[in-house]
Amino acid sequence: MRRLFAIPLLGLLLLPGAAIGMPRATGDGTLSVRGATGTITIRASRGAVLGNVEKATTIVFKDYLPNDGSGPIVYGAQTKDEKEDGVTTVYAGKNVRFRLIGGRYFLKVVGSGIDLSVVGQGTVTLEGGSVVDDGIYAFNDDEYRSLPNLRLPFSLGASPQQPGG
Repeated sequence: MRRLFAIPLLGLLLLPGAAIGMPRATGDGTLSVRGATGTITIRASRGAVLGNVEKATTIVFKDYLPNDGSGPIVYGAQTKDEKEDGVTTVYAGKNVRFRLIGGRYFLKVVGSGIDLSVVGQGTVTLEGGSVVDDGIYAFNDDEYRSLPNLRLPFSLGASPQQPGG
């Protein structure tokens, strides 16, 4: 009897993870960032990003083609500044959550407690805040590494070109 109850319960627990999973097309890469302090910059030719930041000094979104995806959806920001160019919005605050699904975009996050999940193609720049524990990152299911203290660019794709590797 317990087994009959446990199997459907396990299915219900797995369902939310599958439902929020981001679609991944051929050639797309992934990036996962956990507990970062510093600056993360993403220039995606296509893709999606989900994230939250404990303390966001700035979160800059540029949605180059507003009708090609969801556009940035942001919760918890204490400030929001829409620039006159019609594509740039700057946010700041504590415990800010955001997502942008589909399309071409630019994202720059400066702060602490940065957690991101990215899928798509483009370039990524990682730069720690020069503290002892700046957080960790991983591309394409590789092992997690410490966030670099120097600004390092990476390609986001099926096989990112990592400096020194």
